Amino acid sequence: MNAVDTIKELDHNWVQNYFNTDQKAFASYLHDDFTYTSNDYVFQKKEYLKHVALGKISVSAFDEEDIEITDFGYTALCKARVKNNTSKSDSQHKEFTLVWHFSGDEWKAIALYDNE
Repeated sequence: MNAVDTIKELDHNWVQNYFNTDQKAFASYLHDDFTYTSNDYVFQKKEYLKHVALGKISVSAFDEEDIEITDFGYTALCKARVKNNTSKSDSQHKEFTLVWHFSGDEWKAIALYDNE
């Protein structure tokens, strides 16, 4: 599997584990130096995992749209737009940028920017 296909699969699994609040599975995607940034927060890995475990999710389900993955060799950038599929409002779109790094024999997320 090439890097773009791998990142696409990881991204899909990321979303599923986020909704399931499966902290152990979710942690397996994160590099030790992972940083999450949004309009309101900056979390390191430990704080972000607490956020996931608490289930602080603003929607019950969403669809991934407009996923664009760029492979830079040992780093890949995943930009995506997601839509709350439980809402009729167009304002329920959000975008995120996820940075992946290949180290050893696996891809790990090193940074996430979420425009929540």
